[in-house]
Amino acid sequence: MKKEYDWGTVRRRWLRNQLSFSSKTIPRRYGWKQDAIGPAKKLPKECGLPTKMERMQMKGFRPVKIKTLTSASGQLIMEIKKTTLKGVPNSITQKTSGKGGIERNYYDNYGRQSKQISNNDHDKPKQHPYGKKGEHTHDHICDTKGILIDRPIRELTDTERKENSAIL
Repeated sequence: MKKEYDWGTVRRRWLRNQLSFSSKTIPRRYGWKQDAIGPAKKLPKECGLPTKMERMQMKGFRPVKIKTLTSASGQLIMEIKKTTLKGVPNSITQKTSGKGGIERNYYDNYGRQSKQISNNDHDKPKQHPYGKKGEHTHDHICDTKGILIDRPIRELTDTERKENSAIL
């Protein structure tokens, strides 16, 4: 004769093994078929587990803070360590190199990099004969699939100079 299983007991045993708690801390109503959102939210509190916010703020874990700046026009600029061709749509990022050069990357509606403004000549004055310190702009030209085709270099416009006056 087959033994019938009490699936609630099986579920509580599984929880006990996963959470390393004694059977007394897991309420009886948390059986196998009771995976509704309501009881699942109450489980950590009733079992003496830390809540989601408490788990996020445990020792050794801290929230990630993105350093933000503002341009002269008031737009938010995110400080990054690596430049990518894809980013947050309609955003501006800024990367500072080890030698003090700053690059600002502008992203379009689709999250593709549309232009890159640099405040120096990257130690290549012959390739960047623009402005006082070699400040220049690279316009990113993409095809319909979003693949980069070309990065022509040009002088900054007056509006770009005003907007990026803090880094020039």
